[in-house]
Amino acid sequence: MHPYKLVKDLRTNHETSNVHSVMNGGIHIFLKKYLMYKEKHT
Repeated sequence: MHPYKLVKDLRTNHETSNVHSVMNGGIHIFLKKYLMYKEKHT
């Protein structure tokens, strides 16, 4: 992942600098933010 130190969802603008956590499956917060975004925009 070098040199990147950021994971960002462009739809929700949620971002984290913990790349290793996301790559290890820690995507729950991204899923939650997306579901909240989708509920707001439908």
